[in-house]
Parts: sequence; C-alpha cells; structure tokens
Amino acid sequence: MIDVRRIPCVDGASPADALASGEEYELMVTAPRGVNVEEFARRFSVPLTEIGRVDQGTPGVLLDDAGKRVAPPKGYDHFS
Repeated sequence: MIDVRRIPCVDGASPADALASGEEYELMVTAPRGVNVEEFARRFSVPLTEIGRVDQGTPGVLLDDAGKRVAPPKGYDHFS
C-alpha cells in the first residue's frame, strides 16, 4: 500500500500530480522493515522516503489517502 501523502513532490506539484505524471520522478525500491535510512543515505548519497509497505495478498498496488483507498489517477501508469 502506498500512502499518497508521503510521496515526494517537486515544488508546486501535488501527490496526485506526481502519480499521474511521467516527467518528474524518483526511483522506488523495497527494503526490509527497519532499514537504516541514514546509513543508506550516507553510503549511496540518496535519501530514502518511506511511502508505503508490501503486504501478503493479491498482487497489485493500493493507494491510500488519509485512511481511504483511492483509485490511481488517469495518466501515466507507473505500476504497469
């Protein structure tokens, strides 16, 4: 599940803009729970922002906004 409120955005863009656009982006990675984000940033010179979690269950991406599931916006499909 991805918490859309935690998605990093460039100045002037909203999380909805970031989800729908294919122009501004950051890399998405998965890491074990409890990864040391400060050590990662020091080692690779790349900050990490936790935006969600991976759970067991039916494959797919769920978007959550303030505790409510939301449909992905129309536009570029980052998760296809």
